[in-house]
Amino acid sequence: MNVKTGYAQSKAVAERLVLEAFRTRKVPSVHVYRPCAISGHMVTGYGNTNDFTTLLILACIACKAAFQNPEVPIHWIPVDEVAHIIAVESSARRSRNSRTCTDTNPQQKQVTNMVNPSYSTTLTNAVGVLNQAMGYSIRAVTLGEWSSLVDSAVQDTNTNSTTNNTLFPAKPLLLTTFTQHRHMLPPTFTTSTTTTTTTSTDTSEILLPPAPTQPNNADSSNNNNHNSAHPRHSHSLRDYIRTCFQYFVSHGFFPPP
Repeated sequence: MNVKTGYAQSKAVAERLVLEAFRTRKVPSVHVYRPCAISGHMVTGYGNTNDFTTLLILACIACKAAFQNPEVPIHWIPVDEVAHIIAVESSARRSRNSRTCTDTNPQQKQVTNMVNPSYSTTLTNAVGVLNQAMGYSIRAVTLGEWSSLVDSAVQDTNTNSTTNNTLFPAKPLLLTTFTQHRHMLPPTFTTSTTTTTTTSTDTSEILLPPAPTQPNNADSSNNNNHNSAHPRHSHSLRDYIRTCFQYFVSHGFFPPP
């Protein structure tokens, strides 16, 4: 995991503490989940207003502009899908551990990267949903122009006060992420595994299947399908993005078009 930001560093430290407890306290089993950017609920759109990608979209709305170079990949995974996977996987893991944690194999640990290509998009496509499906008018500008516009929008006392107050503390991160640390997006995860004579280490990646064309019509023959995948809803990525954005508009976090 890239650890150049305080947020990423806090994640790395937390994971290290858990694995250290596993090693020194003889915790029988540890499972670390690493989801991509957790996004809104698949049905209601309910999401985290403090998420970096949400603040990025809000900044584009506030200054009525978005940049296309560098293109920003956004790797979302819906919050209800994350919760379902962790619940099912944890339950299944406890069952497996009761059979495998023996005197000769007393401890097990696993790190799981959670990704879902069905919900991966780009900033350009997300802004396209705002313009084409929701009535916003956001123009394309250079990264330098965008940075200046965001800075001006945050300082402008005529800007919606809720938007201004929300973006002000996030401004340094928004303005430096793409100019100084372009490599930070998309979030990527690399896992180094170590084994000892008393520890079984398992690393995996949950690659969820794409949404079906009909409700609950997952292709069980796909070898990439994970048996704990949440039942898919019949909607397109565009519909999902609009649902999430409409939630933020209806609750006053995004200013209306």
